[in-house]
Amino acid sequence: MNYKRTKTKNQKRQSKMQHPKEIDDLIREAKEKLKAEGYKDIGFLAKGKRGIVIQATKSSKELCIKYRNPFSSVNTLANEYNILKILEKEHIAPRPIEFKDNYLVMERINGSEIEEFIKKANRNNAIRILWQIIDYMVLLDSLMINKQEMNHPQKHIMIRKEKTSRVKDSDNSLMYRSWLIDFERASYTNNPKNLSQFLSYLRSGNMKKILEEKGICIKDEDVLKIIKEYKAENLFKTKDRMKKEMLMNKLKLYIFIKEDNKNSLRERVLLETSKIPYGKTCSYSYIASKTNTKAFLVIGRILASNPFSPVVPCHRVVKANRELGGYMHQMNNPLKKRLLESEGVRIEKIGNKEFVAEEDFLG
Repeated sequence: MNYKRTKTKNQKRQSKMQHPKEIDDLIREAKEKLKAEGYKDIGFLAKGKRGIVIQATKSSKELCIKYRNPFSSVNTLANEYNILKILEKEHIAPRPIEFKDNYLVMERINGSEIEEFIKKANRNNAIRILWQIIDYMVLLDSLMINKQEMNHPQKHIMIRKEKTSRVKDSDNSLMYRSWLIDFERASYTNNPKNLSQFLSYLRSGNMKKILEEKGICIKDEDVLKIIKEYKAENLFKTKDRMKKEMLMNKLKLYIFIKEDNKNSLRERVLLETSKIPYGKTCSYSYIASKTNTKAFLVIGRILASNPFSPVVPCHRVVKANRELGGYMHQMNNPLKKRLLESEGVRIEKIGNKEFVAEEDFLG
C-alpha cells in the first residue's frame, strides 16, 4: 500500500519534469511566428507548469503572449481569456488582446510584486494599496470568480504608478494602482474565497512581519468577526451597496496604524476620526478633546489632507455650530452633503446655510 502511494508520487513528479530542448524549440518557433506577425522586442519572460510566457511589443504596446506548455495535461488558455474578458471593464487585470488555439495575447503589467512594494512604500501608500486589493477581492467574490492563489499571492499582485486626472497624489499627480495577474486557475463557484484567503495571507508569515515593520496593525479578532459576518450573510451577493460598504470600511479600519502612545498628532487625529460612527457627526473641538490638544486649526489642516478619505470619514467632522463647513479644500462642497445624507445624517437648511440635525451631532 505504501509502495503504491510512493510510486504514484514519483510518477507525478516525472510528469512535471520538462524537457529543456523541446521547450527551447517551442520558444524559438513562437518567436519566429510572432516576428512574422509584426511583433517586436520579443523575448522569453517566464515558464510555469501550464504556460510559457513571452514578452513583445506591437503598435508601441507592451504585451505578454502566453503559450500552452506542451508538457501540461491541462489547457487553461481559453479559461483565462474568458475570465479576462469579463474583468476587462473592471480595470483590475490585464486587458486581453487576442486568443488563438495555442496562445493568448494580453496587456503586460509592469510593476512591483506586492511584498516588494509594501517594503519600499511609505505607510500611507501601503495602507491604500491593501484597501484597494480588498475592494478587488470583494469584486471577484461578487462575480463568483475564485482566483485560487490569494492565500499566497506574492507573484499574482503587481503594483505600478499610473497617471490619473481624477486623483491628486502628493507625488507629482501620480498614484499607485494594483493589478491582478495569472487567471489560468480561476474558476466559477458559489462559494468564492478571495477575500478570506487574502486576509489570511496578510495575517500570517512574511507579510505579517513586513506590515508590523511598517507600523500597520491588523486586529486579528476583529478581522475574523468581519469575515464571519461577510460569509454568514453572503454579503458578496447582496445588492445592498451601503451595507456591504459599511462592513468593508469597518474591515479596512482594522488594517491601519498601530494605536499607541508614540503616535503623532496626525495619526491620533486620523484614528479618532475613523471612530465616528455611521449616521453621526462631530466638531473639530470634539476630535481635539479626544486627542488631548487645543490645536483646532492643526486638526482642520490634517483632515483637509486626509489621504484615507472616505474610509477615514473626515466628511463627518463639521463646525461647532453644526454647519457643514468645508470638504476636500472646498467650502460648501456638495459631495460632503451627499456623503452624509447617504449615511442617514439629516441636514437642515436655515436661511441659505445648511446644518447637521442636533440628534446626529456628537458635540
